[in-house]
Amino acid sequence: MTIYCARDFSPDDIQTIRDLIAHNPKLQRSALSRQLCQLWGWTKPNGQLKDMTCRVALLRMQADGLIELPPSRIGVVRKRASFPSTSASDAQAMRKPLSSSPSMSSRASHCKW
Repeated sequence: MTIYCARDFSPDDIQTIRDLIAHNPKLQRSALSRQLCQLWGWTKPNGQLKDMTCRVALLRMQADGLIELPPSRIGVVRKRASFPSTSASDAQAMRKPLSSSPSMSSRASHCKW
C-alpha cells in the first residue's frame, strides 16, 4: 500500500490508473480524476467527488515514478493581466496636500442642518 492524500492506494489501484490512461490516452487529467473518484467512491462528507485531492495524488504518483499522466493542457503559465494606471487606481494621484483640502469648520459651515 502507498499513501497519498490520506488514502491508501493498493498496487491494483495504481494499475487501474495506468489502465485507464492507456485505454483513454486523450483523457484530460480532470476527467481522469473524476472517473477514478467515481470508481472508488472517493467523496467528501457532502457527497461531492474529491477530484482535486485525486489530482494532487496523481501528480505525486507521477513525481514518484508510479504513473505517467497525460500532458497538461496548460502548456504555458498564464501571465497576470496588466491594466494601465488611471487617476482612480493610482494611489499617488489620490493624495492631495493637506493645505488644499477644506478644513472641517469650513465644511461644517456649508452644511444646512
